[in-house]
Amino acid sequence: ASHEVGSVERNADLSASGARLVSHALGDEAWQGDEERPVMHLPLMLGDETTLDEALETLRDGYDLPAFDLVLLDNGADGRLGQQHQLMALMRAGALRPGAL
Repeated sequence: ASHEVGSVERNADLSASGARLVSHALGDEAWQGDEERPVMHLPLMLGDETTLDEALETLRDGYDLPAFDLVLLDNGADGRLGQQHQLMALMRAGALRPGAL
């Protein structure tokens, strides 16, 4: 089973930053073809009216992605307070695997 990494972003200019970070850190070019990747990355670009709670529900119910090992949080206008709200939403949804960062 692979590890799941999720990144939450609202800035279109930065929408691929988490993907670039994960790709660089893991040497993504080494994982080509049909073999299972040990780490999967899912960048989330939420719309202005979409809450993280709604996105997590969709991932859980519609895509069978209930939890993540690592989550990169959005650094929006609310800064740390916004990140605390995101973390609370992740915890409410049970979207963090044991030992998650």
